[in-house]
Parts: sequence; structure tokens; C-alpha cells
Amino acid sequence: MRCSLRRMYLLIAMAVALLLLYFYKSRWLPNKLQESASYQDASVQQDELSEYDKLASLDAIDKLRQSGDSPAGRVSEVSCAKLFAGNVIEQNRALSLSRTQPEPLDYRPDAFFAAASCQQVKQRLVMETLSKEEASFPLAFSILMFKDFYQAEKLFRAVYRPEHFYCLHVDVKSSNDFSRAASLYASCLDNVILASPRQNVQWGFFSVLEADLACMRQLLALSDKWRYFINLTGQEFPLRTMRELVRIVRGLNGANNVENAGVRPGLEPVPVQLPDGRSGFIRWYKGSVHVTVTRGFVQFAVSETGRKICDRLKKVQLRYRRVIPDETFFATLNHNSDVLPVPGGDRTGLLTDNSRHPFLNRYKNWMFGLFGYPCFSNKIVRQICIWGVQDLPAMNRRFELFVNKFYYNYQRFGLQCMEERFWNHTLADYGVRGYEKLHEIPLSFYTKFEFVRNHVSELNRVS
Repeated sequence: MRCSLRRMYLLIAMAVALLLLYFYKSRWLPNKLQESASYQDASVQQDELSEYDKLASLDAIDKLRQSGDSPAGRVSEVSCAKLFAGNVIEQNRALSLSRTQPEPLDYRPDAFFAAASCQQVKQRLVMETLSKEEASFPLAFSILMFKDFYQAEKLFRAVYRPEHFYCLHVDVKSSNDFSRAASLYASCLDNVILASPRQNVQWGFFSVLEADLACMRQLLALSDKWRYFINLTGQEFPLRTMRELVRIVRGLNGANNVENAGVRPGLEPVPVQLPDGRSGFIRWYKGSVHVTVTRGFVQFAVSETGRKICDRLKKVQLRYRRVIPDETFFATLNHNSDVLPVPGGDRTGLLTDNSRHPFLNRYKNWMFGLFGYPCFSNKIVRQICIWGVQDLPAMNRRFELFVNKFYYNYQRFGLQCMEERFWNHTLADYGVRGYEKLHEIPLSFYTKFEFVRNHVSELNRVS
């Protein structure tokens, strides 16, 4: 009897601990990060649209209304608003519907997209610039794709605007229909290219980094207009609208956002000769593959100096298999500002944390440490949580730019409701009546951090 009581008390204590962890990670912590930012910040509040904005938006807004399986991407089977609010009854209904019908109502196989015409492709996209603000600050994106063009196209459709530039990397393992679909989109759109050569992308090997570097080189050649580079993968989705994204990235004021998880222990620094004749050492840093970096950073990464560092890293990885190339290369370039004056490089020396130096690029659940959160979907693939419908309430309080990751056919209303949220918020950005944002983070939140003020300027760029 005593053993049974003890076991019951232990289970109750564990349940309470998990509940407290959830509220800390998904509710209190994001609020704490935002507490110093005023929600009356005029720079991010809904401003009056200029005549240019209004005229440019008219046709595009009509197209936005047709996104998804019903107008404005609205999901017809469940109430996404209730799911984002954490309504348990609606969550159970969504889970039941997902088990009965795993694929979304608007699902189409890769062959459907491969057989489309350019006119049909463009009908699914926003083909007009929606504001002067966005037109004046072009961005560049790489998207590493592998399978399920239906899902990858949802991401592409969300981030595509005619003023930005895109490089699609199609894995060599991708199906013929998938490859043809990606090729079609690139051939129909002047600001979209396919990465070459294609890589057999495998986590932990150089192929991940090589795919991004190939896109970097080609995007630099494609246009001299874009200002920042963001790398994405096909199973991610935006947490911010494109107008918000442009405002945030512009607000970084020439700084990069690259994770700093510290110097990798046990790896010998690389001696270098500095321009002023002094000797220095490049230390190998650990970080994340997900980056938001300046054009100058990209130019440095693919320069002769960047290539030499990359070649040295290959030798290091042959000896130390635990070293992940893509998680080392970008972080090493960004956090050795004393010897590598890479444009936008961090001068603060601060490790990434949840207060002074947050990781803005991705909301991603590694299930432990700094990036460990509750995973209510209970689906974990290679230590990463696949988000589901019960994880949606946390999305509204997150400050990151993108979220990783969803499966379109696992608890499908997770991704579907994220899509509805994105398009509803996009419509709200341009003052369309009947649409409002569930949550909005002021621009001052993103611009207040020390790394935004203390970084290597373009003037110090090394070729």
C-alpha cells in the first residue's frame, strides 16, 4: 500500500514539474524577453498605407484571399483560432480528424506541380510588390528541398515576393517529379534559380554546407541588389509576415544573427597573419546552420579566405567526426571578429542565451538544453520535435523568424493553421478589414540587443 502511494505521489510530482516547465518555456520566458519592449512602439504599429501601397496591394490581396483550401488560407475543418488558444475540445477534434484523414484536403502529389504551366505557377504566388518599404530592402533566400513538394511549395509561396531572390537546392535523392516541379518554378520566375551542383545532403557531413555555399555563390551572381541572406529548409514555415521580416532584418543594422554556443573544446586554433603584421588565431566555434547574415558575410564566406577556412575545416572533420561542418563554419566566421573582420560579425563575445543574445532565426525544439521545450505532439525525429496541434499555442508567443519543423501529414492542422495564421497576419499588415494579428512583437524588441550595436561594419570588410 505504501509503495503504491509513493508511486502515485511520484507521478503527480513529475506531472506538476512538466507542467511548470511548459509554462516557463512557452509562456513566461517569451514574455520576459519582451518585457523591455513597449507595445506602443510606433515604428512597428500598423502605419497608414501610402497611395503606392494601396494601389500595389489591390490585385495581390485578391490572390492572398485564394491561398490554401479556402479563402485567405482559412482552414475549413477546424477552428484554428481555438487551436491557437489551446482549446482542448478543438484539439481533440483536430487530432481525431487527422487520424481519419492524414492528408490535407488540398493535397497534391509532386506530379501535379511538375505538370503546371507558368501561368498556373504565378497564379499561386504574390506577383506584385506590396509596399515601398519591402521594395527598398531585397533579401536573398536559399531553400534546401528534398521531398513533398506540396509542403515545400507552401513555404515558398509564403516567402516569395518579386523583389526578393531565391535559390532552390534540390537533393539528388529527390524524385523526378519533385525535381521537375522545382525546375518549373525556377524557369517561370526570373528571381529564382536552381542550385548547382546538386548535393546528396546528409546531416553531419559537408553536403549541407556545400548546398548553402552553392546557393550563396549563385545568388551573388544573380543580383547585386539584395542586402541579407537567410537559409531555409522545405519543412519550415514563417512565424513573421514578409513585411515584418523585412522590418526586423533592416533593424539589425548590418549585424548578423548567428548562434554562438562557444568555442569547440579540443580543437587546435588556426594561426593566421593579420593585415597589420600581428599573428592571431582562428578559434573553431559551435553554432547553428540557420543564419541571417549580410551580403558582406556571404561574400566573405565564398571568398578565397573563406574557401581556405572551409578546406581547413574539412581536415578537422576528418580527424574529429563529432564536428558538424555547417554548425561550425558560419559560427567560426561570425565570432572571430578580432582576427576575421567579417561584415556583420559579432564583437560582443556573448554566448547565445534567452535574454542578452537570443537566437532569432529559428524556433526549433532540440528537446534539451537551451533549445529544449515541451513537445506535445510526442513525435521526435533525430532529436527534433515535429510540431503538432497541441504545440500551436506556444507559436503565438515566439519571437523567432521561422519555425522548424512540421510534417504536412502528421497532425496536419499544425501546418495548416500556421499557414492560415501567416496569411491572415499578412492581410492585416495591409489594413484589410476583418483581419487582425493574434500577436505582434514590436520592432524595438529586435533592435535592443548589444550584437545589433556592436558588430563589424562593412567598412572593415576583408576580401
